[in-house]
Amino acid sequence: DRSRWFRDEVISRLSREYGLPRWLLGNILGGAPLPDKPSAPLPDKASVTSPASSGRWPLVIFSSGLFGCCEMYTQFCRELASMGFIVIAIEHEDGSGIYATSAKSGEVVEHQACPEGESRAVFRQPHLKQREEELANTISAVLGLARGGVVTAEQTAGERALADVLRCGDPTRLLLIGHSFGSAGLVQYL
Repeated sequence: DRSRWFRDEVISRLSREYGLPRWLLGNILGGAPLPDKPSAPLPDKASVTSPASSGRWPLVIFSSGLFGCCEMYTQFCRELASMGFIVIAIEHEDGSGIYATSAKSGEVVEHQACPEGESRAVFRQPHLKQREEELANTISAVLGLARGGVVTAEQTAGERALADVLRCGDPTRLLLIGHSFGSAGLVQYL
């Protein structure tokens, strides 16, 4: 069984928010399987070719826009990866995206629309503050692993595989990229 481009929950939320039939969005966005398998075994480290200059890959941390989610930027992130970047796309848990799950509880984080008549700038300030914290935590974790951070026995196989990939990253070459509200979060962080 292959994964789909969009999670079912994202398709359901897009259907509800845009008033489009779920079957239509499911066929357009979720119908085609991903070309690769999730959690596929990584190639042997000896067979991975790294960049000639530093021997390590540059890192990208990507922050999605308002009403976005990781799936909406998959092709963009894949394109960056095809150019030799290790790309980490954050699933923001601030309520500004169409769909997210809490990393701690596993619960769905509901999208929070700006109430009618309220200032969007004021309403989104707590979201920007949370994004600033999420970015700081992500950057710290990514750079820590790229610098050879320790993996614990309690980590899942997926977390250990991610750590192996990030150890191939060059901590001196980190790019922060955002789209729209994601860029605002990056500016807030900086």
